[in-house]
Amino acid sequence: MVSRIAIEVPYGDAELVIDTGAEPRARIACRSSRWVTALLSLAPASALPIAASRICGSCSSSHYLASLKAVARLRGLESGASAYEAAIALEIAAGDALHLARARYLEPLGLSREVAASLEAKSLRLARVARDAIQRCFGSPVAPVLGWIDRVLAREPLDECCKLFARSATELINEISRLAREVERVVREACSYAPGAEGVEYVALAGGSLSLASGRLTLLRSGARVDLGSVEVFERGGGLEKAARVVGKPARVGAIAREVARGNLSLEELSEVLETPLYQFVASARELRYIASALAEGSVGSVAWGEPWVEAPSGPIAHEYSSLSTPREARVVTGSMIAIEAAEMDVVSALRASRASDESRARAIALAVLSSYPLCMHCASL
Repeated sequence: MVSRIAIEVPYGDAELVIDTGAEPRARIACRSSRWVTALLSLAPASALPIAASRICGSCSSSHYLASLKAVARLRGLESGASAYEAAIALEIAAGDALHLARARYLEPLGLSREVAASLEAKSLRLARVARDAIQRCFGSPVAPVLGWIDRVLAREPLDECCKLFARSATELINEISRLAREVERVVREACSYAPGAEGVEYVALAGGSLSLASGRLTLLRSGARVDLGSVEVFERGGGLEKAARVVGKPARVGAIAREVARGNLSLEELSEVLETPLYQFVASARELRYIASALAEGSVGSVAWGEPWVEAPSGPIAHEYSSLSTPREARVVTGSMIAIEAAEMDVVSALRASRASDESRARAIALAVLSSYPLCMHCASL
């Protein structure tokens, strides 16, 4: 049985298509994304950063960073690659801080209001420090101009800016990490209702959707990396630190979504608690410490594993983020594209666990899972 559900997303017209047959499937389809496609096709290469500023806020920074790299290559700047690496490192740090700033959504799961408020304030402050560093180096990510290209001709200014950010952020990051330990405890309890359940996959992706893009799977407790192409069974059990039967392309299988399907959490509780995937609270805090250390040592290249997150907008690029075996094509791969794929996988996981044959129940489960994701169709050309 196939159902089409209209979903509300900023800057786009979209629908969720679910098939509740023997093997559940889900696909988020964008019905209108012509505006950005036309904008990027008309803009000359030298104006790409300016074009990026007109894309919605959730992905403008992704486009902006891709544009930095593209323009640097066009101008033949030797520092182009290192400039991109520095910008990516600072942008990842800002993104992690913003994820942690949503800790108040964990209060219904048992996180104290005092811890949530303190973590939110410190995380927002850290995000501002990171964004200020980006602006000093390159101009504003929100309204970028080409002036940076004349200033950033050598690596030294970038190194100094990154070290300044690291010094400013070290104390904040230490405080955030301390508070995040309580967040981790709450998240683990919330995601471990059915330890050892047969056939259940518990997956933790370090750094959030960046790991989904780059194919890196990390176990939160041990920090061990999982080779997605070769591991059949890594470890069985419950909790976010366990991974079972991880095969093929990277996927996030949401434990909270499964618990909703089993009836252990109500749809109302899910919509109240989740606005971003829970695992990112823990992963973001750990990644921040790593980035600050790398920036302080001037080794921003070690953060470059996040590079698959964005691609320079030099033309259509095919990416097989395919839930229904249909390749998608986008001019720039952003966090929105990856969130769409992760959301589809979570919907399929919840439908499979619930074995829901009733259309209204299946639709309710699917919509509840989607509430975990800040989906946006503005730059997802599907």
